[in-house]
Amino acid sequence: AEALAQRDAEAKAKTDAQARIAALEQAYAELAAGRDALAQDLAAAVGGRDQLAQQREELIMARDGEAQAKAEALAQRDAEAKAKTDAQVRIAALEQQQSDWVAQEHGMVKEKSDLDNTLAETQKTVEKLRADISDRESDLEECRHRQQLMNDELLKAEAQIELIKDLLLREPGL
Repeated sequence: AEALAQRDAEAKAKTDAQARIAALEQAYAELAAGRDALAQDLAAAVGGRDQLAQQREELIMARDGEAQAKAEALAQRDAEAKAKTDAQVRIAALEQQQSDWVAQEHGMVKEKSDLDNTLAETQKTVEKLRADISDRESDLEECRHRQQLMNDELLKAEAQIELIKDLLLREPGL
């Protein structure tokens, strides 16, 4: 009877252990592959507390591994969030820089337009000055021509005066 009670107790312990394994398999996905091995170990050593302690240690290690994996995932998530924030800050800085460049470009376009207008006015002034110079050169050329004609006339007049002087001075009675 005692052996039967012990066997019932062992059977009950076995049932409890299998239910516990099923709950742990659901909580710890990484232990799913090892469930059959643990079930065989439990069947082979039903009453062995050392076996249960060993399994408990494996579960604790798995839990710690999951906790570590979770911590690593959280650290990675935080790193990705920081990288995203850094990227957003960089994007905002680049957008500001682009905006500054666009404003600078608009300023340069306006400055170019102003310079183009100034150049056009300067070219008009240059053309007007060229026309004035051309007119003055024409006037100067005309003045030179008149001066030359006057010089020629003066030479002729001087020659005539000289001729008249010579004629008058040669005449004996005067």
